[in-house]
Amino acid sequence: AEKHNRRWISSDLGSISSGLIRKRLGREHRPYRILNSSPLRWEDRLKLQIEKLDINYHKIKFLEYDLDLSQIKLNKKNREKVEKLQNTNSLAFIDYIAFGGHLENNDEIIIEYEELRRPDKLIIDTEMEVDLNLHSIIRIVDVFGQEYVQRLND
Repeated sequence: AEKHNRRWISSDLGSISSGLIRKRLGREHRPYRILNSSPLRWEDRLKLQIEKLDINYHKIKFLEYDLDLSQIKLNKKNREKVEKLQNTNSLAFIDYIAFGGHLENNDEIIIEYEELRRPDKLIIDTEMEVDLNLHSIIRIVDVFGQEYVQRLND
């Protein structure tokens, strides 16, 4: 944690934070809920190819991520670099992706599986097998902090 400048993890001793710490350090994958204070941004920014494998499972391949450059403040030099990378490998902008189930209400997603960008690998896996009955929603956060939610349809 200190390597990533996260010293605050050990200082919070609440019961909820203790559970989260155990989950993060143990890499346990259990469903949990995300409560959003602001409305979800429903936009189809991630272009997908969905292939049916059997009755439940589908293979999902991420093809392209449509970065919203109008929401990002960059100088001209950095904007040109971002545009060049967007044209060559737009999936490199995805920092976090999570598959979740149905929404219980307008601001709650049940996360079943998540993947983060790792220090040894600067891009998330671009192919995954998921059960569309359980994982009908994708939550995406890019490297600029923009968050989107998108439905999976086969």
